Amino acid sequence: MTSANSEDGITSSEGKAYTYGGSNATDNSGSLKFVRVEYAGKKIADGSSELNGFSFYAVGSGTVLENLVSYKGNDDGFEFYGGTVSAKNLISYGNADDSFDWQDGWRGQENTNWYAYQTGVGNYGMEIESKNEDNDFWPVISGITLKRAAGTVTEDNTPQYDAIQFKSRGNGFYSNILISGYTNPSATAVRIQDEGTNTSQVKANKIKLTDIKINDGTNPFAYKDATITVTFPEGFFVTSTTATGASITPGAWAVIDGVNLLNN
Repeated sequence: MTSANSEDGITSSEGKAYTYGGSNATDNSGSLKFVRVEYAGKKIADGSSELNGFSFYAVGSGTVLENLVSYKGNDDGFEFYGGTVSAKNLISYGNADDSFDWQDGWRGQENTNWYAYQTGVGNYGMEIESKNEDNDFWPVISGITLKRAAGTVTEDNTPQYDAIQFKSRGNGFYSNILISGYTNPSATAVRIQDEGTNTSQVKANKIKLTDIKINDGTNPFAYKDATITVTFPEGFFVTSTTATGASITPGAWAVIDGVNLLNN
């Protein structure tokens, strides 16, 4: 989905070379409710890139995205390229790359109930980036469940095991998060990938994670590597024993071949 207000925009760095952008933050590109995309991800012109289940290019906040399923695609389940649209009741199930991904300063403010189940092949639960552009806006998401089934491997054996990864100055405020199954020795619940993100986003109070419950032996938050030390400001990284994650009402829209996708 591309914003109707896409003139004078930029060209995407992933997928097809769509031009997108514009200055109308409240643009209305329509409504998607109770929509399911299955087995997406055909390779495109460059021979290696594949299409996401859902791609949203600079879509405005007047657009409605609710009760959507991305099922067993070969790339990301959902990806946002800039824009201000928010999404409610999303299920990303069995997608081979990231369950949720965004870049270009996407900043939807009313996102709720995102559920990911990674099985077979899968990379990050959430990959969060912003093209190394330091900005004063960020997405807000409440009610997040990220689960990884035992035996799930990464695409092409890449070291992309983490539940949530921030890089290239990605940011955002996240609450009521449930994480389980990211038990690979290389995995962590949250990874701050680079010093630029640590300095301009973590230390500047632009990344906030609260009410986080970590199950199944997943390594803790506040990841450190050999070159950076991550210390969240007080109140910006808060664990919990009571977080519930996504709360989505089941129904036929979330059942495939007789299996309720929310039962994992």
